[in-house]
Amino acid sequence: MTEEERRRSVRYRIDGSISFGGDQVRGSGQIYNISATGCAVGTPCHVPQGSQLRMSLQLGDVEPVIIETAVVRWVRQYTFGVEFLLADTAHVTRLGACLHGLRKSHLG
Repeated sequence: MTEEERRRSVRYRIDGSISFGGDQVRGSGQIYNISATGCAVGTPCHVPQGSQLRMSLQLGDVEPVIIETAVVRWVRQYTFGVEFLLADTAHVTRLGACLHGLRKSHLG
């Protein structure tokens, strides 16, 4: 089974920024793709696999989406992928609205 087949949610390419922090690391970077359950982040920071992070995602001209808890599932050189575990309802709603807009723009 490929990584794409294992994913539970459709991912969309996006050019967003992110700041993150946890017990082992703090930093910022760019969001390469995003779904309802996670995202891929490019950063010069070393982020260990398994780290739990609090994240602030800037997805365009709206208020940032705050993810209270995300876990780093994979790491490749200057990129890592996270799974979102916990976010306030208002932030989940904001993320859903962003994904809806991305879905519409991808469908044309």
